[in-house]
Amino acid sequence: MQNKKGFTLVELLAVIIILGLVITISFTSINAVRNNSLNNLLEMKQDAIVQGAILYGQDNPEMLTIESATNDCQGNSYCTKVTVQFLLEHNYIDSEYIDEESGNYDMINDVTGESMANLEVLIYRKNNSIYAEIL
Repeated sequence: MQNKKGFTLVELLAVIIILGLVITISFTSINAVRNNSLNNLLEMKQDAIVQGAILYGQDNPEMLTIESATNDCQGNSYCTKVTVQFLLEHNYIDSEYIDEESGNYDMINDVTGESMANLEVLIYRKNNSIYAEIL
């Protein structure tokens, strides 16, 4: 009888193929979780922008006049537009969403990596309540 030492080429190839499949499935799952968390973070930042704009509208109701209305008012007579940068500069957005590491006082879209500072936010009054939406 002959003692068998080591693995055959077929056994080694089978193990390598199985490991490759496990790694592929793992990376796909990890990437999906990462993308989902980035989208959730973006939604939280967008909610913070809207909430900051509503606070600005409540603190400055005189800004919501017929004279300040623009073509983007979507049928609302009492509205105004501001940028995210304006809300950041006037501390209407919580600092936890601000990217200060880059040296800029900015808010970054985590999905695209682009600045959100130039996004415009429509603030309007309807039925004696203040609303806001990102344009």
